[in-house]
Amino acid sequence: MNLFRFFSRRRHDADLTSEIAAHMEAERAENIACGMSPEEADRRARIKFGSARRVREDLWQQNSFAWVEGILRDLKYAIRCLAHAPGFAVTVILIMALGIGANTAVFSVMNAVLLKSLPVSDPGRVVYLTIDGQPDGANNTGDSATSFSYPVYQALRIDDRALSQVIAYVPLSFDGKAAVRIGANPEVAQVDMVGGNFFSGLGVRMARGRGFINDDETHHAPVAVISYKYWTRRFSRSPDVLGTTLYVKGVPLTIVGIAAQSFEGTEPGNSVDFWIPLQSRAELNAWGTPAIDGKTYLARPEWWCLRLLGRLPPGVTQRQALAQTQAVLDRVAFLGIHPYIGQKPPILSFAPGKAFPGYEEQYGMPLKMMMAMVGLVLLIALANIVMLLVARSVNRQREFSVRLSLGAGRAQLFRQLLAEG
Repeated sequence: MNLFRFFSRRRHDADLTSEIAAHMEAERAENIACGMSPEEADRRARIKFGSARRVREDLWQQNSFAWVEGILRDLKYAIRCLAHAPGFAVTVILIMALGIGANTAVFSVMNAVLLKSLPVSDPGRVVYLTIDGQPDGANNTGDSATSFSYPVYQALRIDDRALSQVIAYVPLSFDGKAAVRIGANPEVAQVDMVGGNFFSGLGVRMARGRGFINDDETHHAPVAVISYKYWTRRFSRSPDVLGTTLYVKGVPLTIVGIAAQSFEGTEPGNSVDFWIPLQSRAELNAWGTPAIDGKTYLARPEWWCLRLLGRLPPGVTQRQALAQTQAVLDRVAFLGIHPYIGQKPPILSFAPGKAFPGYEEQYGMPLKMMMAMVGLVLLIALANIVMLLVARSVNRQREFSVRLSLGAGRAQLFRQLLAEG
């Protein structure tokens, strides 16, 4: 009822005015009947009834959201005041824009590099596996800190006491691009080979179709899951895309699923077009390198080429998982390699499952210092605005005095200044 009255005040004011007038007329008629002159009857009626304006205001405050109207009135008055002082308003807005804009820009970079997690289920329990001290005699992809051999991947995956999921992925070329043909149209696309638990282990939902299963990896199934972005760009979101055959380096693959729109891969700045299960064919060797003596990465334990992600089980800390995983790595690190006497196994570590893994040490401190600096800039901007508002308020003492003398309370003046702020 109060809400209805608030939005139909004019009609209710007119009804109330008519009702007050009717009461006044009845009292005036009664006074005339008692022998008073019309002027005296009208005066006595007004004295008995009191202030009609006060009655309307009291009834309005009792039956409506008067405080909402007060706020709206203060905002209108504040806009008029700022319109009368455009120089002051523009100065304050520019100062605020400078402080807020600098903070927003730096925080956006800081959020993307240091804070933003992978777009997966429960990203706080997802970690990248990294090592220090790759065994001598092992070949790698140029980044020894993030490369693992296929036997190491299998051993870590089988021993699930430390990590509930160990997820492998590897691109099909060093630049990520692979020759793809759909129908008669050749093109290049970003393609990753992944383990059968890639989507289920990360908790990535499917927009359509299904993700991979472990059998797809075991049997090197000729299937593919495309990204939502690739589905949009290449297939115009056609609902008939499932079952379509595409060719990667001449190998036919059937599209069985479309990943969720938010997921484009696990590497920063690397938007994957589609994923395929780990393959055994020489044409689809890891990193696009030729198979040596017909052997792919699956049969070359000395080639550390896979990148690994892990998911921590509930109730297991990173320290506990790392200790158990390190023990497994110690057992299998030298498979297929002839290390020198006394060589120690590589040291395993975990990096948080963020969009830019490993950037904390390199960019963390500079970004935090920059964030503190722009925060100080915003603080200085706010201090300057406060001083401008105080100086402006001093010049409005006469206005405030008049409003106080007319009945405005200190709370109303504070509310007005707050609205202007």
